[in-house]
Amino acid sequence: MIKRMISTLLLLVITTSLLLGCSPIRKWNHLNRQTIKFFDAGKYTEATKLAEEALTYAEASFGSNHLHVATSLKNLVFLHNMLGAHDKARNLLTRALSIKELKLGPEHREIGLLFMQLSETYRFEGNYTEAETFGKRSLAVLKKSLDTESLLLAEAMNNLAFVYDAQKKNKQAEALYEEVLTMREKTLGDNSPALQPYLNNLENIYRKQGKINQAIELSIRSIIIETLENQSMRSDYVQSVVNLASLYLSSGRHLEAEPMARQALHLHQEKLGKLHPRIALDLDLLARILIHEGRLEEADSLYRRALKIQENALPADHPHRKEVTNNYIQLLIKTGRRADAKKLEAEMQAVNHQLKKE
Repeated sequence: MIKRMISTLLLLVITTSLLLGCSPIRKWNHLNRQTIKFFDAGKYTEATKLAEEALTYAEASFGSNHLHVATSLKNLVFLHNMLGAHDKARNLLTRALSIKELKLGPEHREIGLLFMQLSETYRFEGNYTEAETFGKRSLAVLKKSLDTESLLLAEAMNNLAFVYDAQKKNKQAEALYEEVLTMREKTLGDNSPALQPYLNNLENIYRKQGKINQAIELSIRSIIIETLENQSMRSDYVQSVVNLASLYLSSGRHLEAEPMARQALHLHQEKLGKLHPRIALDLDLLARILIHEGRLEEADSLYRRALKIQENALPADHPHRKEVTNNYIQLLIKTGRRADAKKLEAEMQAVNHQLKKE
């Protein structure tokens, strides 16, 4: 959902600007298009470099307080958050917010969207107090400027639900997730594939509260919706398959989990290619299932492949890379390879130490 939103917003800016026929605009648009190309390919580092170039060009061409500069800042914020550089994202976002407030006023919906992005950034950093504060501010602004069926309003509610979720305020998160799902069902109908992110969010909070049967029902509903619409290559469908595999794993239904995990891996490889960083997470899930089945050698092979993908696609301190590495360390310990496990742990500690020095 978030990836689709940033691509759509960038393309909207590009299409509108092309009509102006201005050479600086065309070059800025070209940089944005290249950013989208690398972003969609999962090459986040390259996309970030291009977004930085677009920002520098916008500042030189339009002035430091132009709305195009604010747009470039927002795009760069998103990419920094994807790479885990949340402090950089927050600083850029604060600047974008000051530009937008100056140009548009404090009650404009763009301000609400920036509050939402700032809330997300604080949430990624683990600062849930600030994340909740800006999440509520975002929702307050957007409720004044958007109708109750707006997708952007639903996303603001989702964001605040994510904050409650991260704070383990499960009841508040569940209530918001359910409200958003009801809103979107009224707009889209009960069987729209666009409901998938909202079904996934509610399924996830049910899972965290141990409501496994309710969670499984939602995952199966998601898959049925996509099957009816013949949308098996949609990312939301694949996420539903991933969710169901995870639910089967957590409930001990390993034989049912494995084919779902393999289907998710296959679909992601068909859509994204075998070297996309998303593939590493699918390999991790399948490996964890195989470990529960006692198939440790197969799991080991999957982990080595996953780590190689992440090494080439993600920075060493990325949360997904840390997660998969930690899971592989546990497998190494389980299979008696403590020396290899200690080596990986030492490498991770060295990265963390370097980051603290920086």
